[in-house]
Amino acid sequence: MYAMFIKNLALTVTLSLAASVSLAAGTFDGPFAHLGSNLANTQEDVSNLVGPGTTTFSAKARWVGQVGAGFSHAFGLFNLAASAYYVLDDQDAMEASFSTPYGVNAVNSKLKNTRGISIEPGVYLNPSTLIYLKLGYISATRTLNTSLLGSRDDSFHGSTVGLGAKYAFTPAIYGIAEAQQGQFRALTMDGVAIKPNSQTIFLGTGYKF
Repeated sequence: MYAMFIKNLALTVTLSLAASVSLAAGTFDGPFAHLGSNLANTQEDVSNLVGPGTTTFSAKARWVGQVGAGFSHAFGLFNLAASAYYVLDDQDAMEASFSTPYGVNAVNSKLKNTRGISIEPGVYLNPSTLIYLKLGYISATRTLNTSLLGSRDDSFHGSTVGLGAKYAFTPAIYGIAEAQQGQFRALTMDGVAIKPNSQTIFLGTGYKF
């Protein structure tokens, strides 16, 4: 009697797990596109500006638009996706002013044309909910504006890491929430090393084709 109960319980658990895998697999499968907004908080670490040492400058966080697309495929309860994105607005990175023999030099910098690609391994919590890790590459153009010396553009490249979640509202439409940290490689200009970094929270809507 007891052996029969254990056998039936094991069979029920096995069938339940198989059903969960079957229901979850494929919810987000295929090509997709998304649109949303990032709350972007960007800073710059500046080394050797006035003697040795590093100073961190920042600007106010602001919402910036983002579009993206990619492809997703499930392997049972596990999922793997690849995506690319483009930030539609400039991200304020630095605001500062310095006294010089020639007057006050007001300085600000922005990151523009920010784009990236990422690999996103994840796992289904249920048929409608997917959580995933984001590992990727990021690049951007930094525009530096100064009141005394004019402006200049420089290209920066780096890596990103983050976490995300998707929730399916319908078979084709889903919501997205992501948090991501971006670290750019330092670029040295006239002996001063500039290293931007950013933290973003993305909220958006996706469409699975």
